[in-house]
Amino acid sequence: MDKYNESKINYSKLTGGLFNYFSLSKNKLKSFFDTQKEKNAFSKFNLGLQEIDITKIIGSVQKNNDFNSDYIPINNSVETRWCSIYMAYLEDKNLPPIELYKIKDEYFVYDGNHRVSVTKYLNFKTIEAIVTEFLPNTSEKTDIIYNEQFFFQKKTNLSNINFSDIGEFETLIPEIEDFKFLIKSQEIDFFEISKLWKKMLFNPIIKIFSVSGLFKNLENGNIYLKVTNKLKTNPHSGYVETILTILDYPNIFFSDNISRQFKKLELLDSYLNHNIFFTDKILLLNDLAGIDFKTPLKLIKEIDNIPLLVFEKNKIENFSINLRTWYYNIFIFRYSIIEQKLLSLPDKYKNSWLKIDNPEKLNIELIEYTKIFSQDSPVSLSIREVVLTYIIDIYI
Repeated sequence: MDKYNESKINYSKLTGGLFNYFSLSKNKLKSFFDTQKEKNAFSKFNLGLQEIDITKIIGSVQKNNDFNSDYIPINNSVETRWCSIYMAYLEDKNLPPIELYKIKDEYFVYDGNHRVSVTKYLNFKTIEAIVTEFLPNTSEKTDIIYNEQFFFQKKTNLSNINFSDIGEFETLIPEIEDFKFLIKSQEIDFFEISKLWKKMLFNPIIKIFSVSGLFKNLENGNIYLKVTNKLKTNPHSGYVETILTILDYPNIFFSDNISRQFKKLELLDSYLNHNIFFTDKILLLNDLAGIDFKTPLKLIKEIDNIPLLVFEKNKIENFSINLRTWYYNIFIFRYSIIEQKLLSLPDKYKNSWLKIDNPEKLNIELIEYTKIFSQDSPVSLSIREVVLTYIIDIYI
């Protein structure tokens, strides 16, 4: 079969072989001019050559009466041009990019409607296009935020940052400027420093909170500002301590990926001379206990809350001293009390010990129990008394 006949057959398959204008035109292509008028979108900007998701092409500038919303022809005059484009794709000819007009997330074909129809029929996912964007100019909150995001992207070349309120994108510009001075890279242009800021600061913060599940309903930009605004109230705490304060040391799995994010933030804290080495604390804890802790954050918080035994000049030295005190006088002590007590009880309690013999899990449970118990009890009990009360409440 020659390519011309093949194109005719496929055109017939696409249109059903018989035109029924009224059925095919029920879902006509969206009109660019109607949308432009609705959104008062007359300020335009050239975005250049881009790879566009075909599913986002939902309208046309001039051919609304030739195709329906699925880009199936509804006018038989389309056939000759459609078939020639189809044959060009079969012959792997180098067709020029189409031209699209964009209003927010919707694309309208200015030139190349037949190419869009053919590529959709051939199940292409994307298509090359020269894009011109028309910005909406309405009082709608979503349109105002969209425009702010557009100009932020023009200034920084950064994408995938979102806010839920008006005026928040501009707050990031001084943040990026501060970052430039923080890492002492004044010679780097603003696009490059913006890229570093997102990679070294913004992304690690967002990744940590995405794992924690906290603020899951907030936009990523709002989460970032929660951290930086909190840090401004106590600039000596550093990014790591600020994040851990907001998270309240939740019992989350401390994966290698999250460790890497904290490590990036520790580097920035070192620039700020805060000497915060959170990952080093984890390593010290693991080395001393001989345990690869899966959820160490609550344990580290408890260690940090032990009164400092030396002047606060070097936090890791202080932590190392407090760690040994905590490990032998609290961690091991609590565990040994539970072990001794349960093994001294009748067999059914001894057998339960085999199921719960996990020092990390037991200590985390006791930290939570102590917190709840201290809220309910006016009397301050010793570690031994709290553990014994825990055994009675939980196991007996």
